[in-house]
Amino acid sequence: MTDTDSEPDSTDADSSTDTTDSDPVAATSGDAETLLVSSLEESTGKTAITLALARLAAADGESVGYMKPKGTRLQSNVGKTLDEDPLLARELLDLDAEMHDLEPVVYSPTFVEQAIRGREDPAELRDRVREAFETLTADHDRLFVEGGGRYDIGGIVDLADADIATLLDARVLLVAPYERPADVDDIIAAAETFGDRLAGVVFNDVPDAVYDSLETDVVPFLEGRGIPVYGVVPSERELSGVTVAELADELGASTLVDDGQDNYVERFTAVSYTHL
Repeated sequence: MTDTDSEPDSTDADSSTDTTDSDPVAATSGDAETLLVSSLEESTGKTAITLALARLAAADGESVGYMKPKGTRLQSNVGKTLDEDPLLARELLDLDAEMHDLEPVVYSPTFVEQAIRGREDPAELRDRVREAFETLTADHDRLFVEGGGRYDIGGIVDLADADIATLLDARVLLVAPYERPADVDDIIAAAETFGDRLAGVVFNDVPDAVYDSLETDVVPFLEGRGIPVYGVVPSERELSGVTVAELADELGASTLVDDGQDNYVERFTAVSYTHL
């Protein structure tokens, strides 16, 4: 992955560093039109990477679409529970698609409870996802599919990311964090789950302390196991942090002192008080 003006501005994906000459978009262009971006953990920058790849493909002249079969980052919007990520994708990619196609399944806590009680039909849900997919692919050359918060979310109704990849005949790009060598076990487990559909891995938000060892030791090890690594994205505080001034502005708050407005917030403490 490389820096481009078309990538989302507030993500770690903007400062990526190539570790191979390969491109996950190009890697899927010959044998599949659908790329599913999955993740080992929540909050790894999966949405940013998905949208960055989509915009890169669009910049190359392709008509691109997006869907997130399972809405997992939920908020209330006009009385309906919607995932924030498809809303962002529709804006950034200038899509006309309906929300029920971009997000066919609202994977809310209530939904999970109903599924456990046997009140959700996995076959019907798969049909819903497939129909939405077919509607979206009719208008685009390439579809970027975003997985759930983790690659195993959705197993209750047979809609984990591996199930969706099979359903939609998609290749898979796995977004992974890295802090210590033992994290490689998780990557290998995910690779075994996806099997031949795994196109490769992107490491995101990698701390400086482990960056070199990841590139020199872990990447060659994984590639020796047949798991391509498309990029290692270093952690950038400017992209993942928030300054005191930015937080105050967002909250509509005032600060007690003027010094330190440009410092990054490292921890929060919430207090309540009665104004006398």
